[in-house]
Amino acid sequence: NDTTINLGLGMHPSMTGQGKGQSFLESILSFIKNNFFAEKIELSVATFNKRAIRAYEKVGFKAMDTFMQKTNGSTFEFLKMERKI
Repeated sequence: NDTTINLGLGMHPSMTGQGKGQSFLESILSFIKNNFFAEKIELSVATFNKRAIRAYEKVGFKAMDTFMQKTNGSTFEFLKMERKI
């Protein structure tokens, strides 16, 4: 039986595109590892957000599956990703 943390995060638009994504994610992962017992972390990201997906992959997240979700007045495809701790 595993313990999973479901992560929801975002970076202010003024901070994106500056190469800060990996250090931002590594800080979050370090905080989780040091403060929680978990075997894996899951997150969901809109499939059109290619920069975020690349950043997640760089720190070890793997694509699991996709699903449709209503958000912001429309329906979008999301990618579920996970990473072992």
